[in-house]
Amino acid sequence: MNEKKVKRQGKWSGPKSHQKGSTYERDICRRLSLWVSNRLRQDVFWRTAMSGGRATMRSRLAPNASPFTAQAGDISAIHPWGHLLLDLFTVECKYWRDLHLEHLIFDQAGYIGKLWIEPNKTAALHKREPFVVLKQNQRLDIVATTLRGWRILHVGATQTDSMPRIVYFIKYGMHVFLLKDVLSDIDFNLIRTHHGQVPIHGRLTPHDASA
Repeated sequence: MNEKKVKRQGKWSGPKSHQKGSTYERDICRRLSLWVSNRLRQDVFWRTAMSGGRATMRSRLAPNASPFTAQAGDISAIHPWGHLLLDLFTVECKYWRDLHLEHLIFDQAGYIGKLWIEPNKTAALHKREPFVVLKQNQRLDIVATTLRGWRILHVGATQTDSMPRIVYFIKYGMHVFLLKDVLSDIDFNLIRTHHGQVPIHGRLTPHDASA
């Protein structure tokens, strides 16, 4: 039988959709691992159980229950070097066929708004900021975060007079960056130092630079 992909509200659905999303999450884990480890490790992060679903189970949201904060979002830290990023942000990864990001320009949030609103709720629940990595077919990866998230990243900006932001949607409080600019122009060691942690010293290799 031929497997088919179908388009539903811009998102891939069908037999291979889950596999595609899982592959994308693993790639983001690798790239973020290289970023926070000063290019020394690719295994700082890994995919969260149930894509963060354990942290939002009804039993975890009960008044007297302690939330599974370490498993909020789509990735979790499996090495101590990843703890700071996930103390500051809840990372979500979304791979859609067509994000329709232009809907926000015309004040029509649609499902791109939902992709932003839900991660905000999750991040607020765990007293963090959202770090939403969005991917559309044949387009570069982008990152969306809040004003506070922007300020956290700004600490690591290697160009002190500017940040690599590409657009800001005032109504939604959404600051959008190219992921490649975040990984290349924001030094996570500076963020680490700002929060009283010892920076990680390593050597950037040509292979890692292309990550």
